[in-house]
Amino acid sequence: MKVNSINIQEPLVSGVNIKTLNNNSILGSGNLITPIIVHSTVRDGSVVTGTTSITASRIVTIPANTLNSACILDIFVRSLRTGTAGTSTLYIYANTSASLTGATLMASSTSTNTRITQSIIRTMRLYLNSLTTMPNSGYSDYNADTAQSNFSFDVANTNYIIFAIANSSTSDSNKIVTSKIIQTNEYN
Repeated sequence: MKVNSINIQEPLVSGVNIKTLNNNSILGSGNLITPIIVHSTVRDGSVVTGTTSITASRIVTIPANTLNSACILDIFVRSLRTGTAGTSTLYIYANTSASLTGATLMASSTSTNTRITQSIIRTMRLYLNSLTTMPNSGYSDYNADTAQSNFSFDVANTNYIIFAIANSSTSDSNKIVTSKIIQTNEYN
C-alpha cells in the first residue's frame, strides 16, 4: 500500500498475511506460552552390562539459572535391553554433581525379564526451589493414588538429571535410547 509515495504495511490479518500457531491467532496483547526443550536426544547412552549395580547410562547437565523457578517439568526416558536373563530397573535421579553419590531418587520402574524396552514419564512441579512429584515407584505418575514427594531443587545451581539402570543379571546389557526434559513456564 502506498500513500503519497510512502510505503505503509498492510494491516495484519491472522491466517492471511501472518501465520497462526496451531490454528490460533498470534495477534493481540500478551505472551505466547510455549514449552522449552531443556534436553532431547535419541542417541544411545552408555551401555550398562556385566554388573548388577545401579549405573548411570546418561547424565544431563542443567546449567544454573536455565530453569524458571515456577514451572512444570516433564521428564521422559526409555531404555533398551539386550538379553532376558533377569529383570531390569530404570531410575531417574537428581543431583548437584554428575554422580549417583548423594543423588535424590525421583523415579524408578522395574521390568520383567521378558520386556526389552522400558519407559518412565514424570510431570513435576518446580516452585520456590522445591520439586514435587509422585513417589518414585512405577513407570508413570498418571493415576497414582499416593502422596506426593518433595525435594530441594535450586535452579540457581547447576543440576544434573541422571538416568541410570540396574540389571539383575550380569549377562544382560541395557542402555538409555531416548530422553527428554521439557519446561513449561507458569501462565496466568
